Amino acid sequence: MILAPQDWPKWLREDGHGAAPLMRPAPEETLQFYRVGTAINSNRASGDELIDKLDA
Repeated sequence: MILAPQDWPKWLREDGHGAAPLMRPAPEETLQFYRVGTAINSNRASGDELIDKLDA
């Protein structure tokens, strides 16, 4: 679930009113996808290098 900050109050209301319209796909420009190394699959690996982009 990805919410814009201005939508947080609607999502967090105790009665749930206003939350249903927020359940929609995020705009394409919200996320970036790129390949990373296989070390990301190890629960023992750590460090910023795990999310470095791989060359195509």
